[in-house]
Amino acid sequence: MKSVQNGEHFFCAYCRSYFFPTESDDGVKVWGAVSNVACPVDKVPLVTASISKIDVLHCTTCRGLLIKQPLFRAIVEYRRAISPALDRPPRPWKPHDEKRQLQCPTCERSMDNHLYYGPGTVMIDTCAHCGVIWLDHGELSNMVNAPGRDRGRLLGDAEDTLWEEQGALPPRNLFMRH
Repeated sequence: MKSVQNGEHFFCAYCRSYFFPTESDDGVKVWGAVSNVACPVDKVPLVTASISKIDVLHCTTCRGLLIKQPLFRAIVEYRRAISPALDRPPRPWKPHDEKRQLQCPTCERSMDNHLYYGPGTVMIDTCAHCGVIWLDHGELSNMVNAPGRDRGRLLGDAEDTLWEEQGALPPRNLFMRH
């Protein structure tokens, strides 16, 4: 299969058909190529996926996401800017959320678990050495749907508006084991 239109869908030259991945509630389009990186929660191989045309790794079991830190901010800002959903009150923070200790799936060091200081009440796992963030299923939605004046500011605009404001489309970095 060959990627078509900047990775939005695939074309199979053999059977002359197209594949259009569906988007999950977190905005994830799963492409399905198995990576050599294992889920820090379930230990199963992560698969390639994308959120707003940015490559991420996704666990098909727990539906968690592994995202490069520089791209994480762009994803959250863009998803909030195009979010048509009504504001959801932040979920209460639970002290037991901070006790989990994950190993980084790329370098196998202990990840830092801390409260995310952006929109939403979310505990995230980060690896300062590798520059990756692990999000459990639903955490990205909590960030995107948290109240704030930045939500919905690009509704009705072309999908690439935010990237054009920044000068170019973001790089599509695939994850590689260190």
